[in-house]
Amino acid sequence: MMASVFPTKGMNKIKAKARKIFSYKRFCLTICGVLLVTQLAAPRVQAAPTVLYTALGDSIGFGLFAPIGDGYVPTYDRLVEADSGAQVNRINLSVPGWTSSDLLRAIKGNLLFRISVATSTIVTVNIGGNDLLGSRSAYKDRRCGGADNQDCLRTGVAVFRGNFNAILAEVRSLRGARNTIIRTMDVYNPFVNEDRAQNTWPNDQGNDFQVFKPYLDAINSQIATLGSTWHLMGRMATLIRATADCSPSMVFIPTDAATG
Repeated sequence: MMASVFPTKGMNKIKAKARKIFSYKRFCLTICGVLLVTQLAAPRVQAAPTVLYTALGDSIGFGLFAPIGDGYVPTYDRLVEADSGAQVNRINLSVPGWTSSDLLRAIKGNLLFRISVATSTIVTVNIGGNDLLGSRSAYKDRRCGGADNQDCLRTGVAVFRGNFNAILAEVRSLRGARNTIIRTMDVYNPFVNEDRAQNTWPNDQGNDFQVFKPYLDAINSQIATLGSTWHLMGRMATLIRATADCSPSMVFIPTDAATG
């Protein structure tokens, strides 16, 4: 019988070290297995969807005179993110002083406007206030035209109606069949107290506020009718309305009563 080349004491040390090595390997394999099972069983966390939002409009959309970050465009951006969990990337193409004619020309002929709208899941449109401001000035200067000095006001409403229809039609055309959230709002008179105190043209409807109000109502009626007819607003509509002191306030209106 062949004698062992290692002393008994040395063999015992080798066996003890081997047992420690194998125990450590088993421990590592067990931990790896637990981690693997945990990873497989854990729900997958998906990245928040990203949507593009284009704002079209005038000084209100631009946020003129509003504190930074407090205009309706960034406010609506935040509301969408909070409500949907989506990340909203916005492009604000609103220009102070623009009329509906200016916006229509841009959306039909400006490549930046067309690409931005075509790629946006959300589009807001506020326009029309400046359409009446020019006519208001002409009326007060007594150069509006007509026996009642109101021809330019009637023309301003007619032009707005055609332009507004064409603007929203172009937005829908650029978006095609893709789901799109379109928001729009009515306009308000920021000169209520001033106009109530003046009576530019005697023997007409009354003070200047009373003269301008039917034309303002006609513009807002067009916005409301078109929005409701085209069902542009999805599940809820966001609308800026003027309060008694002419400060814009935000209200929410159900789809079947959506006013654009």
